[in-house]
Amino acid sequence: HRGVREAWPCLLLACLPSFAHAMTSAMEETCFAFFVLLAIHALVLGRAQPRKRVWAGAAMATACLIRPEGPLVAAVALTVELLIGEGSFKARLRALFPLGCMVALVVVTHTALRYAYYGYPFPNTFYAKVIFSRVTVERGATHLANFLLAGGWLALLGQSELRRPSSLTPWFIHGYALAAVYCLYLLTVGGDHPHWFRFYVPLLPLTLIAAAQRTHAWWSHLRLNHWLGAGLQVVCGSVLWFAGLPFSE
Repeated sequence: HRGVREAWPCLLLACLPSFAHAMTSAMEETCFAFFVLLAIHALVLGRAQPRKRVWAGAAMATACLIRPEGPLVAAVALTVELLIGEGSFKARLRALFPLGCMVALVVVTHTALRYAYYGYPFPNTFYAKVIFSRVTVERGATHLANFLLAGGWLALLGQSELRRPSSLTPWFIHGYALAAVYCLYLLTVGGDHPHWFRFYVPLLPLTLIAAAQRTHAWWSHLRLNHWLGAGLQVVCGSVLWFAGLPFSE
């Protein structure tokens, strides 16, 4: 029973054909997603083990060096932790302030060096893809809609877990807060090209774990035989995978 429950996140992730492409495309998004997840994980663990916050700050700073939206991710994570963390607001602010300073120092230094060498604060690819206009927003909306149709909607299944008391709730809150802000950012900058949705990879781990929790609860109500249930899971996963293929091209 426990093994089946732990397999659900992997099954849902396997239902996203664009994720498989992103993981094998040799792009930086895989590394970026790792440090984003590490930062959030260490940040939440830091409530009980303050020393873990050092790892959170280091992971956030590294993420800022990998992708230009790294500072946005760090700002979201720190803001969420400031709002929902344990203890008084002043205590949380005092605990998170050094992390903010660490990340800010890395971002300012990196941006200054990049500007001094290239003459621009962002990578050339950013200026090549992003032109703020109505057309850009329409392109971003299309990109987001196609991602949802290509299986991204699975991440939405776990939103009800935010209201259910659980030891994983802090991680779920971080995951969905990041997804909301990040999708708004992608909508503004017009998504990405080509259309394999690699930018959404950092949003999937935590939201799909929440979705797996909710999906497993629904599945458990069916009370199926173990092997029959496993077979139906494979069938459902295959159907979802092929259903997402047309929108991943």
